[in-house]
Order: sequence, then structure tokens, then C-alpha cells
Amino acid sequence: MASLQSLHWIPLALLALLSMGLGNFILKLATHLGYQSLHATLLVFLATGLMGLILWVLYRPTLSNLTANIPGAAMAVLAGILLAIGVWLLILAYAHPQAKTGVATALLNSNFALVVLLSYVFLQETLTLKQFVGLGAVLAGILLLV
Repeated sequence: MASLQSLHWIPLALLALLSMGLGNFILKLATHLGYQSLHATLLVFLATGLMGLILWVLYRPTLSNLTANIPGAAMAVLAGILLAIGVWLLILAYAHPQAKTGVATALLNSNFALVVLLSYVFLQETLTLKQFVGLGAVLAGILLLV
């Protein structure tokens, strides 16, 4: 069994779940109230950029810290671009007249399966049987929603 010290990240992950869930619900509520999805997308990106600026000021990274590992920094920038594109596409999906936002959100949140697959192929990471069964169960649940 894991020690309590090794589980200190779980409350942070649960708070992230709460924050992202509430954010997605509020975004859905905004479009439900008739707010245009394009405008919502722009405001989401503006708010995300503002949070990035606040974190920049709080942590005050130096140029030497940011450029100490150029390939890693490049991957972080690419990840940010791809994540922003993903948020934009999700908001556009929400705005579609026939959209089922719960299903769209579930599909988006199944992106972890792609992370697992790519990590297996490129990073040689492996899954335990328990993790593999859990991954399958979550994916099966998402398929039932679709």
C-alpha cells in the first residue's frame, strides 16, 4: 500500500478535476445563455493567457532556466499550442446545434488513452495489469456514452 506521503498529489488532482469541471460547465452555461462560441473561445484564451502571466510573475523564471533544455522548452511550447487548439475545437464542438456536450467532454477527456499509447510507443512506458484493466474500463464507459 502506498504511504500517505506518496499520495500528496491526489488532492491537487481532485482540485484540478473540480476546477476544470466547473470551468467546462460554466462555459456550457454561457453558450446555453446564447453567448457565441467564438466569443467564448476568445475569452477563454484571454483568461488562460492572463493566468499564464500571473504565474510568470509569481515564479519569475530566468531566461537561463527557460533555455537550459531547448528541446524540452520547445516541446512545452508545442504542447501549449496543441492544447489551445484542442480547447478551441472543443468549444466549436459545443456550439454545434446537434452537439451533446457531455459526450464531447467525455471524448476529450479520453485523451489520456492517446497519452498512454504514445508513451508506450515512444517512451517505452508500460502498464500493469491493474492499470490496463482500469484504462479499458474507462474507455468502455466512454464508448457507452457515445
